[in-house]
Amino acid sequence: MIFSKGKSAQELVDDRMLNLAIARLMEIVGEAANRVPFEERTKHPEIPWTQIISLRNRLIHGYDAIDYEILWQILNHDLPELVLSLERILDIKFELADDKGRAIHPPPPPCSFFPQLKTTARRRP
Repeated sequence: MIFSKGKSAQELVDDRMLNLAIARLMEIVGEAANRVPFEERTKHPEIPWTQIISLRNRLIHGYDAIDYEILWQILNHDLPELVLSLERILDIKFELADDKGRAIHPPPPPCSFFPQLKTTARRRP
């Protein structure tokens, strides 16, 4: 992820601004997951919704006992896979045209939070 690129777990622990930013990022991801309607969550069991929301709750309520090494692991190992899964969902959900070229869905709004999360719809080859 952009914030932690080239950083070690220890640098995350030592850099107060970085660890606050990463914790806030994860809180926002968890809050966003919590706002996804239950019906949509059940359509995508490959996303660990409960774990994402639980992480948010632990960060919000246990802010004085955050293990930044675990957070670094999540950031570098779990979050990139989550971004890829969400990209696949968006690619399927927001295709611009069907086989006959008719518009199906408008493209989603741009996502400024995850710059690497592609939210522009793509046409089928």
